[in-house]
Amino acid sequence: MKTSVLNPDLKNQIKSWKNFYKKEFGIEKDFSNIRIPDSKGGFDRLIVVVPEISSADIFLNHIRLMPGSHRCDLSLRAADEYSNRVQINDYGVWIEDVREPKIRNKTTFSIRHYYSFVTLKEELLFALKYYEEFGRFINTYSYSICAGSVFLDGRIPTLSCINNDGFQITSIDMYTKDDFFGHRRAIV
Repeated sequence: MKTSVLNPDLKNQIKSWKNFYKKEFGIEKDFSNIRIPDSKGGFDRLIVVVPEISSADIFLNHIRLMPGSHRCDLSLRAADEYSNRVQINDYGVWIEDVREPKIRNKTTFSIRHYYSFVTLKEELLFALKYYEEFGRFINTYSYSICAGSVFLDGRIPTLSCINNDGFQITSIDMYTKDDFFGHRRAIV
């Protein structure tokens, strides 16, 4: 993991996240000691995650900015607690900087050992930041499977856009396979 010399793009992305957390959540962060994995080709969007903010907090900001946002009767806290990444400190992950997830028509069960995937919290942060930057939604044609998280009932959270008016959180089982469902990979 690189923590010493940062390239200019990485410095800009970290600064952008610092401003994002101040603006959206009113918290000041110092990311000078953040753990960020080495990036690989195609993974050029940094997502910075902090323990002070939960998936529920992020979703409330979605509702504030995008009134059409809603969720099924799911515990967002459980998705944080049963994530692949236990969070004590700030951390960064790299994702593919694309609006729609690339891996489609595959079950989570069939590919779960080959890749790392975004958590619900990371996908919500990406969606909110992308909307802030471009005024557009991610996942306008598909559901993003957040296979790095799981709800208490064993189902996997998904995030999708609803009529370009907001986001919806639903869930699927790990055997669901369809062109409308895609996995967003992450470098952790």
